[in-house]
Amino acid sequence: MSEYYKWAVWYPFLDCTLQFLWDKFLSHQLTLLTLVALVQSVVNSYEWTDVVNSCRLYQSQILYKDEVHHEHSQYITICLEC
Repeated sequence: MSEYYKWAVWYPFLDCTLQFLWDKFLSHQLTLLTLVALVQSVVNSYEWTDVVNSCRLYQSQILYKDEVHHEHSQYITICLEC
């Protein structure tokens, strides 16, 4: 009897829950993956537009977008000098 409930109830419930979590956080993960543009060894391969979407994710915590853009430019300059 318990095998029946495991296959008929528990596994479908677990599958549905995992799929919901996957769907909910997939776009968030893809946005955060663009932050690889801030890794010093590859910073020269990316542009500001590659970082903008990640900044939008945290826009409630960013006071001035222009300041973030300026900080990004300075960061690239520092990375290229090293």
